Amino acid sequence: MKRFNFKALFASLLCGALVLSASGLSSTAHAAKSVQEVQLKLTSVEIQLKPNLEMVRTETGDTATVKLIDRKTGETTETYSETIESVKSVQGKGINAASGNYTTVTVKNNKKDGPVTTELAAKLKIYTNSSFRQINSIESKTMKITNSNSATLEDKDIVAISTSDKFPTQEVEISGSATITYKSTSSASATGAFSVSALTAAGFEVSITGSHEWEFYARKPIDIGLRYKV
Repeated sequence: MKRFNFKALFASLLCGALVLSASGLSSTAHAAKSVQEVQLKLTSVEIQLKPNLEMVRTETGDTATVKLIDRKTGETTETYSETIESVKSVQGKGINAASGNYTTVTVKNNKKDGPVTTELAAKLKIYTNSSFRQINSIESKTMKITNSNSATLEDKDIVAISTSDKFPTQEVEISGSATITYKSTSSASATGAFSVSALTAAGFEVSITGSHEWEFYARKPIDIGLRYKV
């Protein structure tokens, strides 16, 4: 009678379990972090989408906007947009002269940190001819707080480059880093979204500066990064 090899069966089952486990971990990791390329107007932008966020794209006139909305609270946490500012058409003359459109667009990323929204923006000059597109230059770049007169940005640093290290290019990368700061000197300035508890929950480091709980200094380092393609 042929003897059944239990050791071989156990080894086979164990191997199968490990494979399934690894596959499950891979699927979980993929589900937790998804990078999507979304078309705006002339450019597309890479957006990191988490499971707790819903992505909504809208287009009105010369502006396309993508919002990331928290599925639980319904709050918009981040927006990406592109606005066509101007278009100049050029009709080439001669054999080697190029025709096409030179379009200036403004791309923006607005990111919410508690009660403060920070905007990273850049103005791009894009050349198009039929289906061909290229980014000729980065005209300007800015980083600012858009919704608060009380909070400030310190140690601001903005970098905007071509990913090919030269212009014209098909892709640019824009990044900004800074520290959001907020100082409260009265009870009225330490309420609602600017209270100690709300700021702490939003990731701010809060230091009490006086004898009252509403006398404090809050800070939060932030980084915003964008990658646009044509």
